[in-house]
Amino acid sequence: MQNCVAICALLSIYNPGHWRAFPFSFGLNWRPATGAHFPQAPAKILLRAFFLLILLVSHGASLGCSGKRAGAESLPTSVAEAGAKIVELSEGQTVSIPCEARLKLGHLPRGGRRVIQFWLQYTGKDEIVIGPIETSCECLSVAVDTPTIPPGRKVRATATVDFTHDPTFAGALSLEGTVATAGKSPAFVVQVEVTVE
Repeated sequence: MQNCVAICALLSIYNPGHWRAFPFSFGLNWRPATGAHFPQAPAKILLRAFFLLILLVSHGASLGCSGKRAGAESLPTSVAEAGAKIVELSEGQTVSIPCEARLKLGHLPRGGRRVIQFWLQYTGKDEIVIGPIETSCECLSVAVDTPTIPPGRKVRATATVDFTHDPTFAGALSLEGTVATAGKSPAFVVQVEVTVE
C-alpha cells in the first residue's frame, strides 16, 4: 500500500495531468485547471522511470539478499561462530561450553574399547537443553548425563570409542562428535584421534 502511494506521488509530480489515470487515487479527485497541458517530454519520462527504479530497488534491499528480512537472527553454524575455545581434553577435565576439544587417545588394540569421562560447564544466564548428538563414525559415541545444563552448573559427559563390533580393523582415525542444543546451535565438539593396531 505504501509503495502504491509513493509511486502515484512520483508520477503525479512529474506528470500531474495524468493523476486521474490511476485507479488507486484513493478518492483524490484532483485535476488540473481547464486547458492546462503537461507535455510528455522524453526527459521527464526517463526521469520518472529512474525514480521508480530507485523506489523498487530500495524496497527489495530491505528484504536482504537471501529473501530473509535484514537483521533476522540466525543460529551459528559452528562452535567457532559461537565463540568457542579450543582445548585439549583429558580424563576428568571440566570444559566450559561452547567449546571445541581435542582428545588424543593414542593407541588402542584391535577390537578395543575406551571410555573417557569429563565435565561440561555452562556459564551463561539461562539453562540450555541438550539436543541432537552426532558422530562421524559409529565407533564413536558421545553422551551427556542430563538433558539440560543449568547456568553455572556442570554435568558429566562421556566419549566412547568402541571397536568391538569390528575387531579386524586397524589404522589411524580422526573422529568427531558434536553436541548441539535443542535449537540446533552447536555447544560442544570433540575431535578424537586414535590409532588402532
